[in-house]
Amino acid sequence: MNKRDKLSKMVSYARHGIPEYWIVDPSGCFIEQYLLKNDAYALANVFAEDDAVSSQILPCVAFTMQDIIDSLPDVLK
Repeated sequence: MNKRDKLSKMVSYARHGIPEYWIVDPSGCFIEQYLLKNDAYALANVFAEDDAVSSQILPCVAFTMQDIIDSLPDVLK
């Protein structure tokens, strides 16, 4: 996760009305879920390890952070 994800991308996506924004941190083994409220993002949830990732906007989502980690090439783990 870097400054660009937390600042410039987040501002740009909010400006364009993207309703949900996720930041995946494979080194920390978590996902931050942000929801757009009043033209700005608010942290809605943090998913880690075996937490089931969920989304009201994407109800068909079905994975865990561990699924992401397990699917990474060894060079990225």
